[in-house]
Amino acid sequence: SGFMLFDIKRVIDGGEDNYITATLAIYLDIYNVFQSLLAILGIVGGERD
Repeated sequence: SGFMLFDIKRVIDGGEDNYITATLAIYLDIYNVFQSLLAILGIVGGERD
């Protein structure tokens, strides 16, 4: 999503000097996209009858 593109662009353009922080930010962006996809599909947090 947008945050992931922003973080990747910042790393490519040299705006991020701390690569550990940049890697962690990109990893968390991917995790959040995956979690949102699961929520949309109803796998996480869905109520069962």
